Amino acid sequence: MNRGIYALTGGMISEMERFKQNAYNMSNSMTAGHKANGINTREAREFQQYIIGKNGKPIGKLGSGPVVDEQYLDLTQGQLKYTGNEYDFALTSKDGMFAVRTENGIRLQRAGNFMLDRNRMLVNQDGNPVLDDGFGEIIVPQDVSISAMADGTLSPIGQRLGVFRGAERHLGKNLYLANNPEPIEDFTVTHRSVESSNFNTITGSIDMVMTQRQMQMSQNLIKQQEEENKQLIQSMN
Repeated sequence: MNRGIYALTGGMISEMERFKQNAYNMSNSMTAGHKANGINTREAREFQQYIIGKNGKPIGKLGSGPVVDEQYLDLTQGQLKYTGNEYDFALTSKDGMFAVRTENGIRLQRAGNFMLDRNRMLVNQDGNPVLDDGFGEIIVPQDVSISAMADGTLSPIGQRLGVFRGAERHLGKNLYLANNPEPIEDFTVTHRSVESSNFNTITGSIDMVMTQRQMQMSQNLIKQQEEENKQLIQSMN
């Protein structure tokens, strides 16, 4: 394949993935505790170039276009928003998250907009039990109003909200995989508040427009390369 077309195609694939991640973040920009996803790219392959001749010296490397190297999770802090709801908790932490028990095991989530189920168990929006710092479930007795201290201790029941690090990747429904969640102490809980998404919709919108333009430019350049190849072949006949 023509090297230029190969490089441009790789660039378009990378831009499509970037656009996809931005679209996903945009759709979750109003979701409490959402952490933005992104991608890093790298050169697909680099070729060492040499001066022509018997003792040709290296003169540098020639790239073959970008490919997606990895997806990453942006764990920067989102803004806190007061709600007044008794079972809302906003977390201020570099990488800490609340823990919930699902049918597939323990998962982490940053969103602290919880509620009580019919058994007065503290659960997330999907009904998964929220866990304390010992991975136990939290039950709020009848006619008891709770308040949360900065360290996550719930008064008067005495249990402490579990906060852990170790989120590896996003699973959907605001849950994150963590095979080895590790308890942390460097966090602050703000009661009756939630953390907003950390995705900047203005920057994201601009990035999506720029990505579309870049893809269009790459498509035009590919057509130009194909036309040049066609003319070259015809000139050799």
